[in-house]
Amino acid sequence: MTEKFLGLIDPTRVHVHALEFLLVLLAVLLLCGAWRVRRSGELKNFGKEETLPLRALLAMLVVAGHLDKGTKYMFPALGAIHWPTPAVAIFFFMSGFGLRKVYESQVASGRLGAYLRHFPRRTLARLLPPFLVLGPALAVWRCAVGQISMSTLLEKTLTLSILDIPHDWYVIALVILYAIFAISALCFKGNKVAVSIWVLTTVMWCVTCFICANASPRKDFWHVSLFLFPIGFTFAQYERQIRAAFLSHPFRVALSVVAAATCCYSLRKISGVPYIKMIREPFLCMIGPMCALVLYAFDELKRVKLLCFLGLFSYEIYLVHGIGETLFRHAGLHGLPYALSVVAFTIPAAWLLWKFDVFATKIIGGDGRRNGGTATDSAKKGVG
Repeated sequence: MTEKFLGLIDPTRVHVHALEFLLVLLAVLLLCGAWRVRRSGELKNFGKEETLPLRALLAMLVVAGHLDKGTKYMFPALGAIHWPTPAVAIFFFMSGFGLRKVYESQVASGRLGAYLRHFPRRTLARLLPPFLVLGPALAVWRCAVGQISMSTLLEKTLTLSILDIPHDWYVIALVILYAIFAISALCFKGNKVAVSIWVLTTVMWCVTCFICANASPRKDFWHVSLFLFPIGFTFAQYERQIRAAFLSHPFRVALSVVAAATCCYSLRKISGVPYIKMIREPFLCMIGPMCALVLYAFDELKRVKLLCFLGLFSYEIYLVHGIGETLFRHAGLHGLPYALSVVAFTIPAAWLLWKFDVFATKIIGGDGRRNGGTATDSAKKGVG
């Protein structure tokens, strides 16, 4: 009976339900937020502390989405939302937002030159330590259980492919995005020309990834999430004006954003127009700004201590859960035991990796802080 039911689940249609649910959810929250802002006359912050619970939720939703896919949609409620794509998109939005805020703070303090000179070292110090642990550990385990030979292990070590881990495309994309930013800022001394060139180059790279991914037989949709990075960067650039408009006219702003999001969602229905039909989920470009506006109105999630705690190592949760999937699939687990085992492994392992990461960052990067002190850690937004 279960297999018959699971056979009726169409992943394509499931993803449509996901966006419809997300559109309605964010629209309702945004309109409720507008009512609250109008009554209170104040806005909350979109800072590091405020986004900790959100990052925890996003990381866990990525895990849930991947687990549900791995169990062949054993949990229809999870599969119907198809969480990983929008969750990673919001992570990219927060990363772009955080990068812009750090950039502004360095310009204001007159330390932009020193910041840019140390940018590569500090960025790599925040992103790469997990790979130095997880990649070799996974490769050695695969060799020990006979999945790869010793010669293959040696080859992977020499070519640095030993650092490969499941779902690591997100971090590779972040490194490239930060590299484009650093090169642009250094070449043009951090002025407005550099920012414009960075945004243009980033968008062009996102479009290239988008076209290449659509041309792939696999039809991956990870590329759609990339666009949220420059959108987050631009949102932060005009955050003061956005906050002023939302505070003065909350319902106008909320209704305008909901209308724009609905129009973006409707674009996916267009067929026969070159490339428009290839933009599978244009609505995703709206969810980052919508989440920011919602958090301007609500900060109740900060009271959930567990989410705040998990948000501290959401980046590690994202990386570790793929290792757990590999281990427990090899162990022959399926269904609910498989899902529970992955979660039970991921949380403590991610916490330990986070402790190591903080230590390594302090040594390599010169301090123990993570980049991006306003909206999110610029280098670690969490996931996805």
